[in-house]
Amino acid sequence: MCEIMRLSEEIKQARKEKHLSQEDLAEQLGVSRQAVSKWENGMALPQGINREMLNKILELKTIQETEEISEIKKHSVIWRGSWTLAVVMSVVALIFGIMLVSLIRKQKQPEEVPLYLKTVQFYDKNQNIVNSEALWYNAARIESILLQWEGGTPTNIKVFRIPTGSETMEQVELLLTKSIPDGDEFVLLNAEILKNIGMSNHLFFELDFGTEIVISEEYNILYDETILPDLDNIETLP
Repeated sequence: MCEIMRLSEEIKQARKEKHLSQEDLAEQLGVSRQAVSKWENGMALPQGINREMLNKILELKTIQETEEISEIKKHSVIWRGSWTLAVVMSVVALIFGIMLVSLIRKQKQPEEVPLYLKTVQFYDKNQNIVNSEALWYNAARIESILLQWEGGTPTNIKVFRIPTGSETMEQVELLLTKSIPDGDEFVLLNAEILKNIGMSNHLFFELDFGTEIVISEEYNILYDETILPDLDNIETLP
């Protein structure tokens, strides 16, 4: 039986054993009931954060076995390729040594600093850090978003969102484009754009450095005004 059929049956069985309806499971995952139904009927496979959360809630053997097999295969490929790599590296080292003698320059060129996104942080109206809860950030508490980078200054920053439950990039929506003055090392974005994007989404940022575009990881964003802040876990912006 292929992975998708094994997994669909296991999802359905595990959900029933934990006395959860499709609606209950969908609510915990932040997806639609239709998405859970597709997984259980073998019409789709859970991916990314949905797959991880599903495994944490239902403790699925199929996902765990797949990850273990992938890890074994990866180590097997590394072991088989080690001898070939050793020979190739020896040849490369010899060629590099010969080329190095002819390419030494009188003046050392300055090293380039790699371009990367250093910090993404969410803050409330009192400039306190908003931490994630079960991998989700509550947009009802977020008033601003701090982005910091190194290696240069991006010409602009874009904010995108993907509705939760969408398994493709076809529903990506551009929420904001912000131009950045030359020399700036950070920007504080107004989080008003998060107030009307629906119940749950995946958020990511794109920094255009001209010669290179840097894309952040995805951040899970939900909007729920009934969740009160946990005062014991609040960190204050220095």
